[in-house]
Amino acid sequence: MTASRQLLHSFLEKHKAEFVPADLSALKSFATKSEALTDLYLAELASSKGMKLATFDTGIPHPAVEVIR
Repeated sequence: MTASRQLLHSFLEKHKAEFVPADLSALKSFATKSEALTDLYLAELASSKGMKLATFDTGIPHPAVEVIR
């Protein structure tokens, strides 16, 4: 766990990452099945902040999703 914390700390420092509060109402997510709820919530949260959701998942149907290849 110590190594993981150190890697995360290094990543945050290097990329000047900021905390994004999960302050979007869950009702703003329009998931049609429970398996998609978290993905679509995160995509909608990113969109509401003018950001993109970076992911390896090619199955998230949202304009804020940026698939990393």
